[in-house]
Amino acid sequence: MTLVVPPGEVHLLRGPNGCGKSLLLDVICGVHRCSGVMVELAGKTIRRSNAYVRWNAGIRRMFQTPALPSTVTVQKALAKVNVRIEQSSEWYKRITAFLTACGISSESEIGELSFGQRRAVDLVFTLSKGAYFLLDEPFSGMRTSVVPMALELIRSRAMQSASIIVVDHTAVDRPDFFDVAYDWTQPFNSDNAPRNILARFKEMPSGKVPSVSGKDIFWKVHEFHIGDRLIAGELEIVLPKRTVVLVEGGNGSGKSTLLRAMAQLPQPWSGASASVITDSHEDKLFLSPQPPKLVEDFGVIDNLGFMLSRFNRYSSDTLDQAFALLRWLGFESGHLRKRGEVLSGGEAAMVALVGAVLSPCPIMLLDEPFESLSPYTMPRVYALLQKSLSFGKSAIVVTHHPLLAATMDLRSVIRLDAGAPVKGRFLGTSLPNLNRST
Repeated sequence: MTLVVPPGEVHLLRGPNGCGKSLLLDVICGVHRCSGVMVELAGKTIRRSNAYVRWNAGIRRMFQTPALPSTVTVQKALAKVNVRIEQSSEWYKRITAFLTACGISSESEIGELSFGQRRAVDLVFTLSKGAYFLLDEPFSGMRTSVVPMALELIRSRAMQSASIIVVDHTAVDRPDFFDVAYDWTQPFNSDNAPRNILARFKEMPSGKVPSVSGKDIFWKVHEFHIGDRLIAGELEIVLPKRTVVLVEGGNGSGKSTLLRAMAQLPQPWSGASASVITDSHEDKLFLSPQPPKLVEDFGVIDNLGFMLSRFNRYSSDTLDQAFALLRWLGFESGHLRKRGEVLSGGEAAMVALVGAVLSPCPIMLLDEPFESLSPYTMPRVYALLQKSLSFGKSAIVVTHHPLLAATMDLRSVIRLDAGAPVKGRFLGTSLPNLNRST
């Protein structure tokens, strides 16, 4: 593979989850070393220099997980990269409008922001200084309405003689944005984008999803606050077996916070509070947060064992079931022993979902389960979720997926940024079948 990115251009790199896209970016920026990879900047070859030398040469890397310290404010974080520009400049106007659209104040602490908001700050931080930019899933966690503004930021930076490589699984929605696109090893034309993906798949392994029993679960949420904002007044959620309720909203609207409140877990910061009454018990709930919380030093096998051990389901038979599902989802067999810290975002999402599906918990609380998935993997993950519901499970799903929310009954979609505190009764419904070309 040869990637030549002239100044002023934005190139796309895409491919299946786990094929090595993030690793390639790590090698280019010097985080990892790999034989056979040569990097040339402005006519100068860089072979064995470390990340510090490459940073000084102008290479900047945006990782899949937020990297900025949680205890600093947005203003202080941006000051670290000398974002001291004239307020009348076009760049200042763009980043201010972008951060405002994401609900981010300059005085906000990084640790108080949602995952999508932290990604937005990371993007601005990365683009604010340097000449060569490696952006790994920059739109992951962002609401679709702010993605066009993020694209404008990237294009604006490229127009300042910057060279940019973007790893993205949603590029099929914006084929004309990128100057050159690579399907991992080969350039591709948008006309050749994969279609009817589900038709290419074999049947899901049969008998791999355990049946569960249980009754309808309800939650009553009273006075759900984040800081001074009232997110929900009197909110009632009823979740029968085999049904799903969606939670959607802008970045920072409180989706993940609501999910933790429903799981009766402590909040990561003191500004969130809610009074929740429920007939569910913690042993009935399986929470998969965003990003998935895997043990970095554990391999895939040990991470799945750790997830399932509290349910006494850590057996060779259960692990065989997990491996069969992971392979069906497209997980490479050779990656089953990879440590959690080197899994791609999509691979981590697959491991977390399989753990949730194979647990005996009747209720799955899934925070953005479709993020970072390639177009090849997304339909299978969706099919696996449908399969688990057919065996008696139910789910609360936080998602930015526009098609999914549009096809659901309004009484089954909780929208947290509708302009007023949400209230009323929401009832779970069956998960719709998405278009096969999705």
